[in-house]
Amino acid sequence: MSTDINQDSNVKHVQISFAIENEDGSAGNETMWAVEHGDGFYKLDNTPYYAYGVSYGDVIKAESNADGSLSFSVIEAKSGNRTLRIIFDAEEVHNGTSETILSYLDAMACAYEGADASYYAISVPADTELSEVIDHLNDNEIMWECADPIDES
Repeated sequence: MSTDINQDSNVKHVQISFAIENEDGSAGNETMWAVEHGDGFYKLDNTPYYAYGVSYGDVIKAESNADGSLSFSVIEAKSGNRTLRIIFDAEEVHNGTSETILSYLDAMACAYEGADASYYAISVPADTELSEVIDHLNDNEIMWECADPIDES
């Protein structure tokens, strides 16, 4: 299975909290791993499951909270990576369609993280043609969304 997080044990990871709005309108948060980049800046080291507008590899600024935790403040530099999310239905998981799609994503150099067997956050690299990935998902009638589709740099 493909994953984003940097496996180098010499890299120091921190957790950064991102404010998100839950489906019912209440406030929530998602915590993501990042690597210290200096002067309060961090480079995201995983793909968001719920936050919008950020992607793996983006450099962000985070503010320290009174309890020592970090909260997302602003995007400093976009990585060019794009974030998609996929939801497989029970039949797609059962009949192997999900495995076929994940194999395709591997072949397209996309990293992914699964919350469970049906929900995946996908990182589409800057040099991978987003339209090809989207066309493949549409051709296979896979439920997906763009969470950060555009490089704004």
